[in-house]
Amino acid sequence: MNRKKLSIIAGLIISQPILLVAASCTNTAKENKPQPEMGVEPSKTPVNKSQTQNPKPNDDKPSNQDTSGDKIVTKDHKNESDTNITNKSINKIETTNNKPINKVETTNTDNANLTTQEALTYYENHPELKKYDEERFNSETFLKDNISYIQQNLARSFALRWNYKDGSFSGGTTWLLDYQKVNDSSYKLFLATNYHVAVDIYRQGELEEYKQPARYDNPITDFKIGFDVQNSTNAGVKEWKEKTNYRNNFAYRTLKPEDVPKVIFLAQNFTENTKNVPNKNYYADFAVLEWDVNINSYLDLKDIIVPPNSDSRVQNYLLRQENIEWKLLTEHIKGAIKTFDEVYDKLTNKNLSIRNTDYKLPYASVSYETLDYARKHFLEAYHLDYLTKDESIPHSINKINELNSFIDDYLNNKTYLLPTNTYYAGFPFSKTKSETITNIPPGWENKPGYDDFDLNRPYITVDYDYNNKPVGDEGTVVFNKMPKSLFYGVVFETLSLNRVIGGMSGSLVTDRQGLPIGIFIGYSGSGSVLIGDKFATTSNVLYVPFVQNRMFTVNNLTVYPYNLIDGTDKSKYPKQLSSYREMLRKIYGVNGIKTKLFFEGV
Repeated sequence: MNRKKLSIIAGLIISQPILLVAASCTNTAKENKPQPEMGVEPSKTPVNKSQTQNPKPNDDKPSNQDTSGDKIVTKDHKNESDTNITNKSINKIETTNNKPINKVETTNTDNANLTTQEALTYYENHPELKKYDEERFNSETFLKDNISYIQQNLARSFALRWNYKDGSFSGGTTWLLDYQKVNDSSYKLFLATNYHVAVDIYRQGELEEYKQPARYDNPITDFKIGFDVQNSTNAGVKEWKEKTNYRNNFAYRTLKPEDVPKVIFLAQNFTENTKNVPNKNYYADFAVLEWDVNINSYLDLKDIIVPPNSDSRVQNYLLRQENIEWKLLTEHIKGAIKTFDEVYDKLTNKNLSIRNTDYKLPYASVSYETLDYARKHFLEAYHLDYLTKDESIPHSINKINELNSFIDDYLNNKTYLLPTNTYYAGFPFSKTKSETITNIPPGWENKPGYDDFDLNRPYITVDYDYNNKPVGDEGTVVFNKMPKSLFYGVVFETLSLNRVIGGMSGSLVTDRQGLPIGIFIGYSGSGSVLIGDKFATTSNVLYVPFVQNRMFTVNNLTVYPYNLIDGTDKSKYPKQLSSYREMLRKIYGVNGIKTKLFFEGV
């Protein structure tokens, strides 16, 4: 497969029906999605990676042309239309514990519309019933301005680039998900990225379930992992940059094929209904790499790649340059661990009102899809403003009782809120340049949020229709040269005013509290939006959650609840077979490894 002809490889997007993250986008009018009634499946043909003979500049593989330079470009994402995309009625499907969600027997009269006062009276007479409690975020958990969120994400992010024997190349973005401290010098770094990025990282000696022998005839010849030096706020990086007079905007460590990070989790065929389906491969767009590092090591010639027949002067120059970049990268790794620890301490602190998490892990445990469904199905709220007291109350006895059961099953009887401002930063690249692109609208870097930003439309929409379809304009996400892989789950879509370019796939997406809520996968084309009295070009940005709380069926495939980071709670995820934590358990044993996330063992 010629990766140069992919329009969405390893984290790139283009302006086709759906791409994974590529270079520049052309203006493509956004499709008006159907608004099905409850129980009716929407229809649309999505795309994830595109493979064409004449790729456009926004292709999912890096472009051979220069980009606009190594600088941070900003963008914003909000949704274009208030589409009411729902799946089958919650009363028609089973919940995670195989019980109907409406656990209270009712009569036909319980479907009658209630006035607000009648609904409040019913709640007063049934104090055991829980209400949908949507409150404003506590600003003490916010960072001071938009750029601070980007800097926090960049501090734990890395750029990936690699080349193949046939001359093709690929790349993406990854970030520190977890780590194990072996000793003061040695660490195992667990790096999260997209499935469609990691599926193209293969080598002999992989885990049995992830071996791709059909692709071994085109091996990886070298692998680079690096970071944005120019925009780093890391004191150690700044010091060594000045000491060595380092002029490049990015620093990379080039790894030999045998040192390429190991793929330890691919979110593929990870549920009972997707395992061992003949001639089919299903995936959620998430994966984890393991990279062993010694942050106090010094490289020698055996650690680097030198041109054949090069003389000692060339070798010594390359060795010196590799050590400079490795020193910068080790300072970045130290900073990534420090930033991760700070975020962990904040997001697991039960004294802080962190929404959409159970505080066990520093990641969202309540999906945006769950909240979006609750608002629309129980409260008929199709806007994204804060719900008033009256709007937070269902207006029938049936819906009141159903909502109570829904909260018990999925929301942990705590406060929650739709994400408003979200943040990501990724590393697009061409053959010769890397850069950093974020989603902050130009001019809004030093402002707190986007409360006054004039995009008067829904911020995020939920799209169920990617489920059970190949993603990419020709479905180019392929494992081991099997038939096209089929997407499993939901996709969230937002608008961005900035470019989306190849290499951004895998970027961490966080909310205004700094809570990781998902991972960037690509975009579905471009369009325009009226801001004030002018039209602005937008990209339709896509990301996916770490968690699916409830079951739904769309396109003849049931999606069961899952948690890609930790699916070990089978009372919540009974149909899930593997996750990041479960793969650690399989590889190392329950007590064989302790990480920052799983400090008591996996």
